[in-house]
Amino acid sequence: LFAVWAAFYSARRLVAPIKDLAQGTKAVAAGQYHKKLPVERQDDLGMLVVSFNQMTERLSLARDKAKLSQQLIDSQRFYLHTILENLSSGVISLDQFFVIKTANATASQILNTDINQFVGQDIAQLSLKNENLKSFCDQVIPMIQSDEKQWQTEIKLFSEDRGKMLICRGATLPTDAEQAGGFALVFDDVTELVRAQRDSAWGEVARRLAHEIRNPLTPIQ
Repeated sequence: LFAVWAAFYSARRLVAPIKDLAQGTKAVAAGQYHKKLPVERQDDLGMLVVSFNQMTERLSLARDKAKLSQQLIDSQRFYLHTILENLSSGVISLDQFFVIKTANATASQILNTDINQFVGQDIAQLSLKNENLKSFCDQVIPMIQSDEKQWQTEIKLFSEDRGKMLICRGATLPTDAEQAGGFALVFDDVTELVRAQRDSAWGEVARRLAHEIRNPLTPIQ
């Protein structure tokens, strides 16, 4: 009986670290990286338990760093989204295949079209779905397809009620291991500014004409 009991006791002591490792592996598979196993032996099984604890510690640190990085990315994304939504300029981002990725509310307001419904589609679809944006696409797409890294152009839009004058700037986004590149379009509605400049110019012309007309009348009188 003593021999049988000693055999069972030795077997349990021999199998205990393996059972602990099995339970620890299940815990790690469930995402519990803080799981620590007790080190009760100094043999090969004990070294295996020590290695397991080191592995879980590294996994826990890596998970915490990844979580912190994700929180930072989300914070930066929210910060950038807030800035874009409050810009007075329209902003549209495209990928390397000219597919619309994002657009702020001002872009939809200036173009008088909900650009978000075209997210995931080629920018050329704008002209197919909205005839008023044909001139916008006809002038922007060739500029995007050119080899210029940065460019600027004036775009005239014509609608049923009135026309618009836009100043559109484009830039090629950098390509790296995390970003696949693409393009950014930034445009402003300068219709009122152009109208104000035109009114100011005509006012100056009228003032000078009045001055030239009045100038010879004085000696004549």
